[in-house]
Amino acid sequence: MNEIEFRKRVLADPGSPDAEILDAARQNPLFQGFLDQAQQLDQNIDAIVSEPPIPADLHAKLMAIPATAESADDNVVALPVHRKSRWQALAVAACLIVAVGTTMILNQDNLPSAADLAMGNQALGHLYHENPQLAAMNTGELEASFTLAEINSVMMQAGSELTNASLPSELPVRYANPCLIVPGFQSAHLILQSDAGPLSVMVINNSPVEQEYRLSDDRFSGLVIPMEKGNLILISEQPEALDTYRGTLTASVGWTI
Repeated sequence: MNEIEFRKRVLADPGSPDAEILDAARQNPLFQGFLDQAQQLDQNIDAIVSEPPIPADLHAKLMAIPATAESADDNVVALPVHRKSRWQALAVAACLIVAVGTTMILNQDNLPSAADLAMGNQALGHLYHENPQLAAMNTGELEASFTLAEINSVMMQAGSELTNASLPSELPVRYANPCLIVPGFQSAHLILQSDAGPLSVMVINNSPVEQEYRLSDDRFSGLVIPMEKGNLILISEQPEALDTYRGTLTASVGWTI
């Protein structure tokens, strides 16, 4: 089930999702979040438009009110005011449905697709396989510095290259190796020594993601950046490093495919 179909079916009846909707939500955190938002909105609308129960003795109390001109006028005014507030509540609820529903759809459209998120998660998972290199860099035991030629011999296997010849002197490359992140596509993984600690740079020659997005787990923060012929992924244990080096790295990576 794609995202558009999921959203349409949820918004049609948020309070009674069928088994297929619930199963799709369990498998996709983005779908689950959208379903939760829609159901909360549905409950809020019900609270707005719900009528308070009518007291059983209301008719008797109204009949006991003296029929003076002043009280009659008051009685005539009282009911329309109540009815008016009811219709106002309905109008407000209708506006909420349109405004909030549209906002949720727009926000959902701005989220990465499930396939794009899966790629980012695979990149995060791959980083744990390189934990010995990261640990060695953090302790100062890994001090190797790759030359531009050595770096490009690795990157060319993913159809990319480092175009900034001065980058290795500014951000020493301690690790460079081909890797497999997305089956069927070539990738290269560099680990740079930055002021914020080890900074992983991955290039993948698959289709660019629809939009740039961030990802994270308990340890790492990442940034997935679509480029001309593939994707650039930056991952660090220090989130601020992503913004610090994003511009330099996107300007330093080129494509040979």
